[in-house]
Amino acid sequence: MRLETNLPGFSVEEIEQVEQQVGLRFPDGLRDAWGHGNKFELGDWFFYPIKDERFFNKTWDDVIRANELKQEELPEGFVTLATNGSGDELGFLKGDRETIYVWWHEIDELEVAAHSFEAFVEVKQAENDVLETFCERVEENGLVFSLSAEQDEGWAFAPSHVEDTDVLLFFSSRELALA
Repeated sequence: MRLETNLPGFSVEEIEQVEQQVGLRFPDGLRDAWGHGNKFELGDWFFYPIKDERFFNKTWDDVIRANELKQEELPEGFVTLATNGSGDELGFLKGDRETIYVWWHEIDELEVAAHSFEAFVEVKQAENDVLETFCERVEENGLVFSLSAEQDEGWAFAPSHVEDTDVLLFFSSRELALA
């Protein structure tokens, strides 16, 4: 599995050394991704890299360090793989290395994000494609839209997992909303 990155990947042996330090095996899809590259983003998620002395300034906040520093605040048995930059973490449970969870730090709850790393990547890449298409259409057609948290007449609704953060997208006309 290839994810966009600008840093080189690692051999299976190097990944296994990191796994030994953490004390468990990472999901197969992530191991494959690290074999092709290091330090990647997927949607809102910034994946912790494997520390690489050649690129220390880009990889110092690595997956080992993240799990050591956050061990006390994370749920029991949770291994973090990525952060969204606002305190939430993406990872897996030690007893189930394939299912990917989001830990919502504000409500201290785990939620299944995907049943595998590969499925998570597929969903995030599809979401990104939809967003890119939306932005391209806004640019191409000169669409006018705004955001509102108020329930009212609108052409598109974007629900959120956190209450009171749902938004409605309003367009200047029905034709522009469907463009």
